[in-house]
Amino acid sequence: MPPSETPTSSFARWTIRVALAVLFCVAFFGRFETGYDKFLWKQVADAGHYGIFFLATAYLCLEGHVARWKTEKVVLFAGALGIGLATAVELIQPYFDRSASGVDLINGIMAVLTVIWGYTRFARHPRLSAFAAPLGVAVLLQLFALLPAWQATAAIRWRLERFPVIAEFDSLEEHYLWEPMRSDRNKTPAAVALTTELGSTAQTALKVVTVPGTWSGVRYAAGGLSWSGHRTLRIRLYNPSDEILPLAFRVDDELPRDEYEDRFTKSLDVAPGLNDFVLPLAEIERAPNGRTLNLGNVVFVYFFVNKSSPSRTFYIDHLGLE
Repeated sequence: MPPSETPTSSFARWTIRVALAVLFCVAFFGRFETGYDKFLWKQVADAGHYGIFFLATAYLCLEGHVARWKTEKVVLFAGALGIGLATAVELIQPYFDRSASGVDLINGIMAVLTVIWGYTRFARHPRLSAFAAPLGVAVLLQLFALLPAWQATAAIRWRLERFPVIAEFDSLEEHYLWEPMRSDRNKTPAAVALTTELGSTAQTALKVVTVPGTWSGVRYAAGGLSWSGHRTLRIRLYNPSDEILPLAFRVDDELPRDEYEDRFTKSLDVAPGLNDFVLPLAEIERAPNGRTLNLGNVVFVYFFVNKSSPSRTFYIDHLGLE
């Protein structure tokens, strides 16, 4: 222990190190299993890249400052280690069912640079006012990083207010509940966007353009809401091609598994033009082999094509319980 370091300060520094390590593991490598949590808290965790790397880099600068390193050495140490950790997180996350993101990497690097800016100002003028501008910028950048979480919150509010309507595509907030389905991280995901291309057929619909060579489509975060008390599910789809589109429709409860026999999956033959499908909820409930699907906690809904299918385009116009 250095002469200037007391047992108390040593304990405090180790406490901070352990707390940061736990925060890193939970925020960056934790798995959010339920639909509601995975949809909302994934956005919060992603936004945490800026805040967490801000705290981590600030601590690294503090370590160098306490050790009385020269400013250049502190900046090099904290900057290289902070940016290295931000890069490593994005490379490792796919192994923990978390997607790598260039935006997250930029958030982490921006946090590192903001702290280094503040530290160099403090090194030149050692007073607390030196941190004012960097802290102001940090607050603005963190609020910007939280924007997807605010959008997720608005989408969840829409979902709760409009239920048992599941999809109508009459608001931008609803769009955030849908995301491209990715079964192969090496493949480009399907293109998903709101559109008015159908004209009089539908005011607004969700357009999905699939990618060949993978199970490609779209996934809806159903939020664990209860479908119990309803009898049927109505699905309205539009097929712009001249050929029938075999489209798989899947429903997961709180126990999603990869086995085909342990979930509800049905092939919908979508004819050219507008199609209405009405599925009895009793059929969905009885689908899993050896158990019943829990309609009281529906987590995800999927529409996708077979991996051997060429690129296909389809539109989701309406989804609702009756």
